[in-house]
Amino acid sequence: MKHVISPLDLTVEEIDRLLALADDIIDHPQAYAHKCAGKKLATLFFEPSTRTRLSFEAAMLELGGSVLGFSSASSSSATKGESVADTVRIVGNYADVIAMRHPKEGAAGVGALFAKCPIINAGDGGHQHPTQTLTDLLTIHRHKGRLNGLTLCLCGDLKFGRTVHSLVRAMMRYQDVRFILVSPDELRMPTYILDELDAGGFAYEETDSLEKGLAQADVLYMTRVQQERFANREDYLRLRDSYILDGEKMKLAPAEMIVLHPLPRVNEIAPEVDDDPRALYFEQALCGKYIRMALILTLLEQAGVARDRICLDPGPGFGKTPKQTIELVRNFQEFARLGYPVMAALSRKSYIGYAYGIDEPRERDQASAAEALMACELGANVVRTHNVAETAKALKDLRPYALLGLGCNVPLVAEPGEEREGKIALLNQAVTELCALPDSQIVDISSFYESEPAYYLDQDVFVNSVVLLRTGLAPKELLGYLHAIENSLGRVRERENGPRTCDIDIIDYQLYVTDNDLLTLPHPRALERDFVVQPLLELLPGHVLADGSPVTRDRVAVGKATRL
Repeated sequence: MKHVISPLDLTVEEIDRLLALADDIIDHPQAYAHKCAGKKLATLFFEPSTRTRLSFEAAMLELGGSVLGFSSASSSSATKGESVADTVRIVGNYADVIAMRHPKEGAAGVGALFAKCPIINAGDGGHQHPTQTLTDLLTIHRHKGRLNGLTLCLCGDLKFGRTVHSLVRAMMRYQDVRFILVSPDELRMPTYILDELDAGGFAYEETDSLEKGLAQADVLYMTRVQQERFANREDYLRLRDSYILDGEKMKLAPAEMIVLHPLPRVNEIAPEVDDDPRALYFEQALCGKYIRMALILTLLEQAGVARDRICLDPGPGFGKTPKQTIELVRNFQEFARLGYPVMAALSRKSYIGYAYGIDEPRERDQASAAEALMACELGANVVRTHNVAETAKALKDLRPYALLGLGCNVPLVAEPGEEREGKIALLNQAVTELCALPDSQIVDISSFYESEPAYYLDQDVFVNSVVLLRTGLAPKELLGYLHAIENSLGRVRERENGPRTCDIDIIDYQLYVTDNDLLTLPHPRALERDFVVQPLLELLPGHVLADGSPVTRDRVAVGKATRL
């Protein structure tokens, strides 16, 4: 069973998958709204918290799960002397995953030794805070597009700040990262962290000048001086205002620098900085909810049934009228969007008797086979049937799928200010013409996405979509029809990757791999284009191209897309 006590409990590959999953949750929240239905998160907070506790609870609720727990040690059996080990033993009987914050360093690690379910460290004293680190990494990655090759300026309480300790250790997993450590001498980074930086050969600089640090930074990470970590109030009062980031200091910072803060702030960031577009600390708090959704979902999947062992059976007929069942089976593509295998258990169902006028169940085998074929074209990939031979015969007519990418950035008709609507209208017209293709059927269409120009940058933004098609047309024949549709819509493209009214590409064609002057499949640039990858994964999560390449956002490099 996996626990997350330190950022080092996660490999770089696992972190990258969590960031990609969080990005997908941000883009497609409805697809995750019921992922944790029936599951419970226990928040065991022996220390006060606002953002961390509420973001954990919001994360679980938005995944369709439920929450129980306490918000301070005073409302738990700790006041009676109960140990952490006993607390997690008991709570593990009631919950599927635990998020625990404790003022004592190492408490979460002790809990993990005795837990019956995964434990997430939500902060243990001045030690580790892995989910804040994941929050920081997600925010940085979404705005910088990378985690390698960055200069981080960490400012404030570097001695007791568990957030900076965790962040430094996490960023040491990436290449060409440089650290500038800004603090008063009394709050310097602990020696053991500096020793790790030295051992890893990382460049770092210690200074007491915030101005010097932020002038070189890609990321400025401000922290508060934590009163609760001081035994002597006088020391706290003397050090609490050591650094204050204000509008004047921000003038010294690079234009592309971003400002983060784990919050709460006290005086270390002046309110006037909030309006600076580089100030991302409130967005950072929102990212915390999404990365915790990704982490909870991942841990529960690891602790429960393996994803590749799950198959969805929509349950045609059970508690449904024939008309309701027909509506269900005609929309199997909606279940395919969830990313699991879908079963078509339709054989001899009463709705078939209703639809085909066949009263005797044993006489419905031919109609059942036709229904199985239709369900498979819509996305079912497991069939349960009474008459195997009849069903196998029908499935010989299963047409291959093709994935088509549609794009437009020159609307033919649009009033000023309505260019986006004009582009969408043109793509809708292209879809209408695709419906007329011979021996073909549109199975599903993604949302529309607005994307940045990918290669030739001096042009307007695009609107893109992906269409999932079942077709009996061979790839080259299909390509000819697509060119005809483009031309009918006044296709204009004077330079490669330049402006165009309508562009329709074959992204992938089932079981077909080719590379010649006329056609290359799968599309050679598909995986580097965000405006292809995002809508494709909306339709077919976990899709693998015909050449065996998995479709993920790991290789995306151009055409950043936003769902409309």
